Amino acid sequence: MRVRQINRNATVAWCPSEPILVAGTVAGMMDANFSSNGSLEFFGIDLVNNTEFDKPYVTVDTDEKLYKIVWSTPSSQEFTLGVVAGAMESGVINLWNPYVVLENTGGQPLIASAQKHTRAVTALDFNPSQPSLLASGGQHGEVYIWDLNTLQPYAPANQKSPSGEDDITSI
Repeated sequence: MRVRQINRNATVAWCPSEPILVAGTVAGMMDANFSSNGSLEFFGIDLVNNTEFDKPYVTVDTDEKLYKIVWSTPSSQEFTLGVVAGAMESGVINLWNPYVVLENTGGQPLIASAQKHTRAVTALDFNPSQPSLLASGGQHGEVYIWDLNTLQPYAPANQKSPSGEDDITSI
């Protein structure tokens, strides 16, 4: 049963502590403007009052499109709404502070960008009990565990699949 709909070609993630959804322009899809740039759109979700949410609260432009987006649990007073991580087409992982975006504090929403993957990052997930740990997977079987306190990636195993062609699509 469909409750509501947002017409976007997007990868999405729920805020774990508030009724907010973030939608990131999905990689591999052509938009109406034929643009290679992407965006993050934050939507407030109110199912009780039967309000539509076709327009986002706020939009943040990104340099490229995303394969995956995930939202961590709140981890500190600095990140009271957690961290949004995006798996970018170029192999970069971007980290945004959703509190800065939603509260319009005037701060920089992009916290950091990190790159270790040699090709696109296609899978991401936060550790549910340690939100400062982020797992990433990409093309050619690359898998890394990131410590967001230091932005250091750790390879848990051999980084190339035996065939050299297998892509990681889920973590």
